[in-house]
Amino acid sequence: MSGPIDLQEDSVLDHLSLQSVTTILHAVKTALLRVFFWISIVLPLFYIPLLITGLNSIQESLLFLGLIGLHSLTLICGRSYRSH
Repeated sequence: MSGPIDLQEDSVLDHLSLQSVTTILHAVKTALLRVFFWISIVLPLFYIPLLITGLNSIQESLLFLGLIGLHSLTLICGRSYRSH
């Protein structure tokens, strides 16, 4: 096993070109958009059991509001998934 890595001498960024970093960032962004998009499609399925059984307690009401908030966030974050 080699010794500790000297970040000044052997930096990871020294080995990656700007194009490589840009490609990696684009791939990560696309993957995150895909995840947010599909979560926003699947998330409403979790509303059904809550609405069928009714929002009889504070915990169920807060869970429902949390799901709506999460759904709103995923809709906003994943809205440009197919436009790329």
